[in-house]
Amino acid sequence: MVPGRDQLDKVTVLDYISQDDELSAPAMEWGELLNARAAERRVAVKKTKTSFVLGTVVLLMTALSFAEAQGPTSPPVGVASPADLSALLKSGKWVIVEFGGEHCIPCRAMQPILQKLRDELAGKVEIRNFWVQEHPPVARQYRVMVIPTQVVFNPKGEEVFRHMGYYPLEEFRAALAEKGLK
Repeated sequence: MVPGRDQLDKVTVLDYISQDDELSAPAMEWGELLNARAAERRVAVKKTKTSFVLGTVVLLMTALSFAEAQGPTSPPVGVASPADLSALLKSGKWVIVEFGGEHCIPCRAMQPILQKLRDELAGKVEIRNFWVQEHPPVARQYRVMVIPTQVVFNPKGEEVFRHMGYYPLEEFRAALAEKGLK
């Protein structure tokens, strides 16, 4: 049993130290023991913080190496305004427009597919997003009932193909090839 605080001033703590304590002095005053214990706690806290920082660094390095393994990412597909859309359809090029929404989950899932198609068909086709929530009258003009809706326009600006919903890359490629866009 540890003596009361008033008795500790004159008492050494040699009898109160457990066998596993690594205190170097054969007998310590109570204040010295408290200082030693505080120092041990500071060391333990430092070790914990160091372990946390090292773990965080390892996690970040793993994430970065995984991202590098995935290869470089393409820049996002641009967003067309109503005026941009009108100009694109008069450009004499093939145009693919995804009518969708910025926060629509299937629309977001389509972005990597649109990026791949844009990169593969560079120079042959212009690919853009068009956010229907920002321009409902234009969405009605193009009869968009569901988002995402992918619409393919030929160089004359005529609609030649339409798909509603998520469109897997291989199926999208096949449909474009069927329409003459390879």
